[in-house]
Amino acid sequence: MLIRAESTGLRNRMDLGTWSLLLSALGLVLIGSVAILSAASPLPFYSRVIQTHLIAFALGIVAFVIGVGLNYQLFSDHSKIVYVFTVGLLIAVLLFGHTARGQRSWFRFPHFTFQPA
Repeated sequence: MLIRAESTGLRNRMDLGTWSLLLSALGLVLIGSVAILSAASPLPFYSRVIQTHLIAFALGIVAFVIGVGLNYQLFSDHSKIVYVFTVGLLIAVLLFGHTARGQRSWFRFPHFTFQPA
């Protein structure tokens, strides 16, 4: 009985929309991976590109799992605060952002960059 209750809870969490989103995201990752691998294959730092791509892929999977398990309704009371924070980030990137290729759209930190768009 306990196993059946847990499996129905999982089915409620992983409905058809979640599965279609997961399969769509995996398809896009597969297409992007093939494009990255084919474009980076003649480069001398090919292994570094592969390593960076796999790390980003793993972080994306972790973020997806957290997002699926997160009860987003908890944040409905704070939607205005999140909106103001997001607009503040967009204004801050215009004032303090790093310019790359003619676009001021990135924050540069010591070990990573962040694009709030």
